Amino acid sequence: MRREKNYNRHHGSEEYWQESPPPRRRPQVTKGESVYGDHRPPNRDPYGEPPRRKAVRAIPRDEQWVESVSDEEYFNEDTYGGYDEDYDDFYDDPAYFTRKQKKQYKKQAKKQRKAYKKAEKRGRRKKRPLLKILLLLLVVFLAFWFYMTSNLNSHPLPKDNGSLGITNSGRIGVTNIALFGVDARDGSDTGRSDAIMVVTVDMIRGDLKMTSLLRDSKVAVEGHGNNKLNHAYAYGGPELAVKTINQNFDLDIREFVTVNFNQLAEIVDAVGGVTIDVTEEERQQINYNMSEIDLDHPPLESSGTVVLDGPQAVAYSRIRKIDSDNARTDRQQEVLNAVFVSVKTMSPIQFPKFVHDFSEIVDTSMSSLDVLKVAPILIRNPELETYTIPDIQYETDLWGGIDSSGMWCWHYDLEPAAARMNEIAFGN
Repeated sequence: MRREKNYNRHHGSEEYWQESPPPRRRPQVTKGESVYGDHRPPNRDPYGEPPRRKAVRAIPRDEQWVESVSDEEYFNEDTYGGYDEDYDDFYDDPAYFTRKQKKQYKKQAKKQRKAYKKAEKRGRRKKRPLLKILLLLLVVFLAFWFYMTSNLNSHPLPKDNGSLGITNSGRIGVTNIALFGVDARDGSDTGRSDAIMVVTVDMIRGDLKMTSLLRDSKVAVEGHGNNKLNHAYAYGGPELAVKTINQNFDLDIREFVTVNFNQLAEIVDAVGGVTIDVTEEERQQINYNMSEIDLDHPPLESSGTVVLDGPQAVAYSRIRKIDSDNARTDRQQEVLNAVFVSVKTMSPIQFPKFVHDFSEIVDTSMSSLDVLKVAPILIRNPELETYTIPDIQYETDLWGGIDSSGMWCWHYDLEPAAARMNEIAFGN
């Protein structure tokens, strides 16, 4: 049923019906409601009480008369006189709602508010278990991370570029770390750095690279003139060694990790040994080097593809008398690469203990947060790319010999070598 509100309006006058066709829908009324044509009864306040005259009957829907005209024709001003906006105002006027209707509207609005609050509470309840699980996982992760890095021997380097000789702005997402292998057999880390490497972690591309710098390279060492690269560590520790690498190879290294070769044996044993192809000549040299380190350690019995334990791997990394310093660098890279492969394949149960033990035997400038920033590279399972500077294939002017000071050094042009180092580290 529909309310019949328009009986006596100006639209219902005889003059109007003679000039224009009737509306397409006959206004309807429900029994008991007002049938005043004008929504402002004569001699009444427009916001006063609603009119009291009531309809006497309700008109069924099947008696309604509808003219077959389209909506566009019905609301066309030229054809039917247009849409009367006052007709909508009539229903919007609050004076025409009865007290009963107002109560019904308030009751309905109250129910809707209650239903909305219940739905909102149900949504919050559903989110709470997920939030609790996430918080629990975060707490467990932080506990494991604190356990793994609690023994970290951290010795921060200066942060300003001048102290570290940095002039290269680097590239976003790339972290270069200096790795020093110190052969101090008294257990200290103050000797010359026999192994010098730059580890590049590219978090954007997912690359992991290791570039070995030959220790006998002749470079400029601040305060000590032209000297061997490995002497910088003995003169000024890791800070001067990092600064020397940055100045001569145009890098942006801010962190370092130092491992004593004696400690390298513990790392190899922690991963269960490393698999290396050993020649017969290398096997004999391994046994000779081990006799200087540990007379009680059993010798390596066979050559070929063998699994070397810690002392055997260190003795293998020290071999250089049978060939050259370049070959020794290759052996060091081979051992470290084998350790890296073992770490990648390590079970989740063994990994926390390995990191805990490893953090105790190394000296580094990195904090727990710094390690956390580069640790996700292992999730991407990268292949370790290895490079060497100088390399006779690229540094074609490379030659080795005794200089005027009586030292045996590698001589080569540092400018193109630095350009190649930038290409390796930053992909420039």
